Amino acid sequence: MDGMTEVTALGVQAFMPDMMGSWVSALLLSYGLLLLWYLLVRYNESSNRFTVF
Repeated sequence: MDGMTEVTALGVQAFMPDMMGSWVSALLLSYGLLLLWYLLVRYNESSNRFTVF
C-alpha cells in the first residue's frame, strides 16, 4: 500500500484528511454523506418506497 494507508490485523486503516489533502475536504465529504443519508431517510419515512416488507 501507499503511505496513506496501513494494513493491520483489523484490515486496512486510512486517515481521510491525509487521503483528501485537508481536514476541510474530509469534513465536507463526511457531512455531505451524512446529509444525503438523512434526506434519504426522511424521504423514505414519508413515501415508504425503500421498505421491503
